[in-house]
Amino acid sequence: MKALATCNFKPSQKLNWVFSLLFLFSGVASASAEATFRISLSEIPKSLDPHLLRSSSGQYVSQQLFRNFYKLNSKNEMVPELGESCKKDKTKWVCTIHKQANWSDGTPITATDFVESYKKILSKPAPRSDLLLNIKNAKSDLKKIGLKVLNPKKFEIEWKKNEAGDEFILMSPLFVPLPNGEFKKNVFSGPFQVDQISALKIEMSRNPHYFRHPLNSLQVHWLLMDESLTVQAFEKKELDFLRRVPTSLIGKMRLRPEYFESPVLRMDALFFGPSLKDQNSIREAIIEGLEYSQMQILFNSKSKPGCVGVPLEFYIGPEICYETKKMAKSKEPPPNLTYLYSSLGGEDHRRLAEWLQNQFQNLFKVKLQVRGLENKIFLDKIRSHPPALFRRGLSPENPTCYGILESFKSGHPDNLSQISNPTFDQILTKLKSAENSKTVCREALQILLEEKMMIPTGRIFFSYMMQNQFTGLELNLLNHMDLSGLKINPQSASN
Repeated sequence: MKALATCNFKPSQKLNWVFSLLFLFSGVASASAEATFRISLSEIPKSLDPHLLRSSSGQYVSQQLFRNFYKLNSKNEMVPELGESCKKDKTKWVCTIHKQANWSDGTPITATDFVESYKKILSKPAPRSDLLLNIKNAKSDLKKIGLKVLNPKKFEIEWKKNEAGDEFILMSPLFVPLPNGEFKKNVFSGPFQVDQISALKIEMSRNPHYFRHPLNSLQVHWLLMDESLTVQAFEKKELDFLRRVPTSLIGKMRLRPEYFESPVLRMDALFFGPSLKDQNSIREAIIEGLEYSQMQILFNSKSKPGCVGVPLEFYIGPEICYETKKMAKSKEPPPNLTYLYSSLGGEDHRRLAEWLQNQFQNLFKVKLQVRGLENKIFLDKIRSHPPALFRRGLSPENPTCYGILESFKSGHPDNLSQISNPTFDQILTKLKSAENSKTVCREALQILLEEKMMIPTGRIFFSYMMQNQFTGLELNLLNHMDLSGLKINPQSASN
């Protein structure tokens, strides 16, 4: 079963006292470090319950502990994970779980686990539980919901109607099954299990009952670390995987064998807040005034800012961009505005804020107030009192054009710029089940850009570094990390 896109995956300061104490007491000697894959986290998840996770760091961890019926691999193919296959007959699907799929305590993963998990997600405030509402009676009566256990390894889903993207529910990390629908802190379905968790570290070892890959002795340690320390830690080989290469270093790092890039389906943009929704001339002044070529150099990016981040695999070309040839300095300067960004983005977000300040001063002779906020505070702020300008990245739950654009639907909780366009909403509804989705996707993107409520930063590629002694890590278009195939690189070991 193939997803709707094809992605080419090409591998191409002194530590603070907390970090020093972490390694002092971790007991990781150089000999054992060869069998331990170390990754940094900006925060240790407060809970490992996959149905409650919201942060990207938490999902990286959770994806090693829990698996769904399918997974999306690095080739953007939907491949069996806990499941074997689903037989589809109009709005009814009969799905068979793999006979070897067991929990980490050795008990079988059953149809009841899937069915009860969906019911529990719908009954509690789980993120994106709305994606399950196409299951028959999911919104009206859970006692009559279109879910049925047929036998211990087979269940039925009945949908209200056929919609593109329903199959991705069986892939999403948000909807993984739990034992009878309940989270148990020591029971997992993925390739790893938790051995120990503290305020500074999560230690994982292989789940002996995971059947998709042969076992090896590799462990994974997730280490709490400030983003500003990760590059130096990687260079000192205190980290084996660098989750983010700062844009200022990409030019140099790109020449090294440890460097690789992964394309991501994501909409990163500078968004205008509701206070500027009726200020067309001010928004146009900013859009037409910014030097996009300079922004591209700042990002060290292959993709051009001012162009939508949705790749051409999803819509009919040519690429949709603001008309840069018409860009000119505005005669009407905007008033003093505030720009907010998340400090979780580290140096990259700070450098962009400083560049924007310089642009506003040079182009409009006004000062742009910039503020970097801790990520949780930033998210709360842009939801409760959105500023005039803010940077945000939108990641879809499934690799479709609809998945990334649904956040701009009128009334959607993630539509923080409060875009409201009936024509866009109609096209978006059409896109959800369109056969010729590339044509419809282009129509929706064109309208979205014409609203002039955001400045997209272009196609997104995440840049990483991994020590040469390891191989087998996978990343897909949704930035899901899979460590199930992780192993010592034989070529590195022989050297």
